[in-house]
Amino acid sequence: MDCDKIIFGICFIEQSYSTGSSIFGFGDFISALALLVIVYTVVDIRYQFRVAIAPFPLFIYTYFLIGFIGFGTLITDIWDSEDWLVPASLINQPIWEGILGGLFLLLALTWIYYAFINPPIYNDKNYKKYSKYLYRAILKGSDDTLPVIADELGRSAEELIRYSYTIQQRSHIYHENKNIEPNASNYAFEMLLLIGNRKFCRHVINSAPGTAIYIFESMTKNDKYDLPIGQFSSNITKEAILNNDSILYHEDHGYKSGLLGYIKPFSQAIYGNYDLVEQLGKDINSPLDLGYEEKILNSPNNLKVYSRIVKITFSDYLKKNNTRTRSTSLNRALSAIKDNCRGLYLLNNNPDYYSTEQYERLFIVMSFFKDLIELINESPPLPAKLRSRDDNIRHYDDFYDHITNHLFEIIFMASSVKSDRDVSWNIQHNTVWGEIFDIYNGKAWDIIRFKLRRMLYDEILRLEKTPNFKSSKILGLCLNVMGLKIGNKKEHGKEVYALRKVIINWTKSNYLRLRKEYPEIADSVITGFLSYDEKNNRIVKTYNSMYGKEGERVYLDLVSPN
Repeated sequence: MDCDKIIFGICFIEQSYSTGSSIFGFGDFISALALLVIVYTVVDIRYQFRVAIAPFPLFIYTYFLIGFIGFGTLITDIWDSEDWLVPASLINQPIWEGILGGLFLLLALTWIYYAFINPPIYNDKNYKKYSKYLYRAILKGSDDTLPVIADELGRSAEELIRYSYTIQQRSHIYHENKNIEPNASNYAFEMLLLIGNRKFCRHVINSAPGTAIYIFESMTKNDKYDLPIGQFSSNITKEAILNNDSILYHEDHGYKSGLLGYIKPFSQAIYGNYDLVEQLGKDINSPLDLGYEEKILNSPNNLKVYSRIVKITFSDYLKKNNTRTRSTSLNRALSAIKDNCRGLYLLNNNPDYYSTEQYERLFIVMSFFKDLIELINESPPLPAKLRSRDDNIRHYDDFYDHITNHLFEIIFMASSVKSDRDVSWNIQHNTVWGEIFDIYNGKAWDIIRFKLRRMLYDEILRLEKTPNFKSSKILGLCLNVMGLKIGNKKEHGKEVYALRKVIINWTKSNYLRLRKEYPEIADSVITGFLSYDEKNNRIVKTYNSMYGKEGERVYLDLVSPN
């Protein structure tokens, strides 16, 4: 080939083609670049996030590649317009423009690949960028951004769980070397702490409940529970309960909620693994820990949903035939449910108590404890001690003891409803006492009733040594609901016959002494249908009148102290 000019040993020749046959010129580049910028600007935050966490510095590569393509097309167009000599080589202008166009197309395809085809997930190549983007999104707290980020987090749930150090491992590393190495495991640990943010959890529940499901399923799959995710689990439960349209409320029953009501994916993932719930409860917070300051369970609807998820955890506890004596997470949950009966005293002198939240909560609480006992009945028997070594000390050696203690406290709280005899009877007998002693049968019921009878009697016996209002109210409730006649087992029920007998005999022998020494405490015994006949030294129970006839009266004659 003849050279028109040689410069620095390079052979230059004249262009041998028309300038009108451009394949990819500067004008094409500007149009394509403008379109790419517009698409990136208007595209959903989801795809911006995916591109931002690509496993290599995509933005930097894009910047330099666009600069190279832009200057390449610009110089090519100028060179062509001026008809400058071109180097003699196999790469002519059409091929050169094709290379520049191909690089731009490759750039666009790379963005599409990471944004749509194969979005990146958390790994040891992008952990810093992933963590930085997540941190900024949660710190900013945008209501437009957080739902998308919450949903995207679910795609990396298993990787976060797999990479993260456990709390024990992190503590060991910290004590060994305070300069913690910035690696994927440490960043994953920090992100599990970060997602405990309350607002982020709210958006997870509202827009991406699947993310919570994936996280807890990954913990179960990897058998990895000692993770810093307690605050996330607790806040997820709070937000799910507070949102009456959350997935928890759509997993009630199959005949109401369809398939979700039968399989309960959210409830089973988060509350269906007792080992997971218990481990989180020991370290920080479990999914069942709501805290007392917010009073989330004051709403009967919220309490009902919470009771259901606690039963799911308790069912798994029983399925695994777990014989350990203590369960920190379940014990706290049972206490939280029981405490919803503390407002029963507000039902005094309220004839419309059926429509109050206090009564509705009491009904839910009693149903919950009945269901727990039935679950125990249907499962392999838990070990139980009927008597403690020292009956003067209240022991909680097993789950029977915990349930019994809560039922005892509910009975005590029901004893505060005493000013209206009809209201007190319906609360004390029909809603509380009758639900414990009158209906259900089974070994678990027998054990709990035995323990409860003993606890009630021991409490009443405290009036002999340390008179107090709690014991006197318990005595008054027992006399009100069981009556003043000893009778026989067939007439009054074998479940409470022995208790009724000893309480009536104790009252007969000790009430007048109590009234003489502590009159105010003795007055607190008189409740409901009971009254005190001071003239004849006897307690009277007056039943409601029927068909215009005066109600029956039953008397308990009291023995004067020596």
